[in-house]
Amino acid sequence: MGVPKFMCIGAQKAGTTWLYAMLKNSDEIKFPYRKEIHFWDMPKFYDKGIDWYKSLFDETSICGDITPDYAILSEERVLEIRELNPKLRIIFILRNPIERAWSLSVMVLRNRVKKAVEEMPDRWFIREFNSAPSLMRGDYLMTINRWEKIFDRDNLLLMRYEDIESDPKGFLERCCAHIGARLKFIQGIGNDKLYKKVHSGGGYILRPQLFPELLRIYAPKIRSLEKKLGWDLSQWYEYSYGDFVKTLIAAKGEKFASIYIRERKG
Repeated sequence: MGVPKFMCIGAQKAGTTWLYAMLKNSDEIKFPYRKEIHFWDMPKFYDKGIDWYKSLFDETSICGDITPDYAILSEERVLEIRELNPKLRIIFILRNPIERAWSLSVMVLRNRVKKAVEEMPDRWFIREFNSAPSLMRGDYLMTINRWEKIFDRDNLLLMRYEDIESDPKGFLERCCAHIGARLKFIQGIGNDKLYKKVHSGGGYILRPQLFPELLRIYAPKIRSLEKKLGWDLSQWYEYSYGDFVKTLIAAKGEKFASIYIRERKG
């Protein structure tokens, strides 16, 4: 019986499954019976009691709990986590909230609504973007402030999702260094695994006509985050329609892009 030595608290749809898959290659890093335990956010698990939760971990390994919904835990729950382990190492991965909101809406369609993206009108997506669950998960500043209030700042490692795509090895090394794991195992992970997306979401491209609503929601939040962290996140909210067209052409070809855009514009 032990306690988790580290947690990855999200963000949802920001590469946490990839991180879980990579860390499982280490002999000294251990996880419970699945990636997401949901002890702290779901009553059906929380009601099992703290001893049940502690039984999932051992003292001899670097044990972790990767549950993205912990990003939106109440202050009361975060305080309880600190009482359990004040030395807890925390990882929080930040993804462009505009892309994240779109990816989440696609996941909701696939897993809950059970309908294809093509079937749903724009108004459904706009309603989903403005739903409380989506808005809370995209409020990174709220998450950072809440966890920093309870834990020392050094306990919290903030990472950018884009770095998984551009430098997965470096990303993984930083995470391992933060949780106190040896880096040697990373050498045995081939590039085919390092650069492989996990649960990519089907590759659906954000509809151009939905950009304005997402920008309305998230541009102010992104600017506040820039001030807090001192990061340049301009690429997040300056992602223009022209950038979208270029991305679409590069991914699918000019003919496909022309048809796609013509159909969406009616």
